[in-house]
Amino acid sequence: IKMQNDQTKDKTTVAFKMDDMRTDQILLNCIRLMDIILKRELGRKEGDYKLTTYRVLPTSANSGLVEFVDNAEVLEDIINDPKNKQWGNINNYFLERARFIHNQMIERHTRKNTRSKTPVITLEAIHRQMKNNFTRSLAGYCVVSYLLGVGDRHRHNIMLTHDGKIFNI
Repeated sequence: IKMQNDQTKDKTTVAFKMDDMRTDQILLNCIRLMDIILKRELGRKEGDYKLTTYRVLPTSANSGLVEFVDNAEVLEDIINDPKNKQWGNINNYFLERARFIHNQMIERHTRKNTRSKTPVITLEAIHRQMKNNFTRSLAGYCVVSYLLGVGDRHRHNIMLTHDGKIFNI
């Protein structure tokens, strides 16, 4: 279901799931709280472990709504590549995404002003930022998952955003 916040006009997509979503909601709220504490105690930059969360709303003991995280792929799909995108591994995925972002930036830069002296961010810088996002979010989620006792981690319930952040579902 596509939804829009009346106040902020933000749009999101949610799915109805027949499962007990109460534990998910508690864990995601704990992750958000840990993220806030890390940023407050370590500083905005050093404490930013790129923790991606999504919203969950239990509607009963065995059902609820789950927010979709846009621009993300399941780790299993990146590695086994069911859509024949030639990824096969995380680095190839990052390279393809970095090329896509870089090409979009060049296109926007060209359309905006051909005489602009503002340099376009290099492909290498985009790729490096994606790897940094991956490393920081992986470290953050490893610690968070350990502290919260989250088990059952495998390639079907771990996702990777298009900008390199890894997170659990």
